[in-house]
Amino acid sequence: MIRFQDLTVQDVMTPDPLCLPSDATLAEAEAILLEAGIEEAPILDEEGRFRGSCSLRSLLGARREGGGIRTVGGLGGKPSPTCSGELRLAQACQLMVRERAYRVVVVEDGRPVGLVSCVEAARVLACLEDLSHSRKTWSFKPFQEGVCHGESA
Repeated sequence: MIRFQDLTVQDVMTPDPLCLPSDATLAEAEAILLEAGIEEAPILDEEGRFRGSCSLRSLLGARREGGGIRTVGGLGGKPSPTCSGELRLAQACQLMVRERAYRVVVVEDGRPVGLVSCVEAARVLACLEDLSHSRKTWSFKPFQEGVCHGESA
């Protein structure tokens, strides 16, 4: 039986997240995020390393305040917390609570390799609860509708 405390971030992360180059304009970043249907994406420096995060909220704030910011690399604010794929999911949830963040960027050698959001963590809990009352097999697929993707009982 799979237990929540045994799961790692790598078990449930959405791999290969959409990332924005630090030289993307605010308008380009907004268009990319809206087209992808996501609220936030990691920002990469010239070497592909995690530099921070760009959210629709931060873009709106930059537009409202003006200030001459033209690229996502110029956005201030608190970046999403990071962790390794080996971190236990429960610890990642604690990190999100402590940092008041909706997601954690999973990094390897400074490069984003995945994302885990609070919604994904909640879906995992719902799936495990469902599994504990049936004979379904464990199969978690990030960002797909439904609670549990396994064999029917």
